[in-house]
Amino acid sequence: MREKGTIYVANEESASKLLKTTKIANTDVKICRKAITVRGIIKGIPKEYSSEDLIAMTQAPVKILNAERQKWYNRDNKTLEDSYAVMLTFESNSLPSSVWSAGRKREVLPYVRQNTAVS
Repeated sequence: MREKGTIYVANEESASKLLKTTKIANTDVKICRKAITVRGIIKGIPKEYSSEDLIAMTQAPVKILNAERQKWYNRDNKTLEDSYAVMLTFESNSLPSSVWSAGRKREVLPYVRQNTAVS
């Protein structure tokens, strides 16, 4: 039986070691490199910029594959609304520390997926 999964690593050194791994928990594994990506968050991005605009105007040391505006839940009117944070997907095995976007240098924070229920 063949199962696929995703493993996230903290830095380039860990990623390089993982690529050389052949066994995990006494199970033979094959680590594929063809789709190595990392996600990060940049903040303070004006809401009028589309994903396409952000990809075109953001300068990074690695290729940006996707830009996705983050949402927040407005409890007053019970709707999801755009935030000033954008998740960038980079074609890389390590997260850049910063990028240039919307006219200034912006710190790239690690993206951490949160499983939250909206009630």
